[in-house]
Amino acid sequence: MLVKVMAQDGDYWPLPWYLRNLRQIGWWEQVPADPYAPVMIVSADLHAGLDEKKTHVMVGYFQLRPQVFLELYVDLNLWQSWLAKHPPKPD
Repeated sequence: MLVKVMAQDGDYWPLPWYLRNLRQIGWWEQVPADPYAPVMIVSADLHAGLDEKKTHVMVGYFQLRPQVFLELYVDLNLWQSWLAKHPPKPD
């Protein structure tokens, strides 16, 4: 599965270490002309808004390091499929 990582000034360390076993991954310092992939990890500083087309959903907002925040976007169909197999636990 293709994963795209987008962060200004390559500010995504240590993700290359953690994701080193992924075979289809790309790294960008800005949002590319075609940013869409099944999974996208995007620096919050880029204000990408990749869920506006309604094809993807932002499923998480994470702190990678102090003052470095990332947004996780997943293709809507892929996310719905994952939720069907892993339903949320009741409170």
